[in-house]
Amino acid sequence: MHGKASGVDVFVSTEGKGIIEFIKEVKMEAIAGVDEIQNSFIIVNSKVERQASMTIAKVREALKEKPEETQAIIDQIGLISEHIGASIKEGKRISQDLIRQNHRLLSDQGLKVSHPQLEKIVKLLDRFGFAGKLSGAGGGGCVIGFAAGKLEEMPQGLREEVEKQGFEVIY
Repeated sequence: MHGKASGVDVFVSTEGKGIIEFIKEVKMEAIAGVDEIQNSFIIVNSKVERQASMTIAKVREALKEKPEETQAIIDQIGLISEHIGASIKEGKRISQDLIRQNHRLLSDQGLKVSHPQLEKIVKLLDRFGFAGKLSGAGGGGCVIGFAAGKLEEMPQGLREEVEKQGFEVIY
């Protein structure tokens, strides 16, 4: 349950769009439909329950304790997100390096909002050629993995390995 829902879930559900650009209190806009990005990404559910409010509180605390360092990380994440969004809008390939960099900034090397199970999924996806990053506020939930380009089909054995590890392929 959201304490202060952003409206992203409702927007995606009602509009049926694949990827949206969201800037709190500024913009929420569809930038790519599912057809445009199909076979270039995977979503894996860690099955770890999370509360977004807890990870958000963790980041707020980091902003109080180390404001300059934490804000610099948040700013880097913002720049990476803008670059990835621009690539999607222009129909260009999503940079796996930027996806990996984004995840590092969210994980133990940055804001520390990941979870061991999310890290396990990111490593698993990497073995199959996907760059993975946590989605949402972190702390559990899902990982989204991006392939280097559009695939004809998912790599052989990926779904089986994900399920063998106790996770679930959502898309």
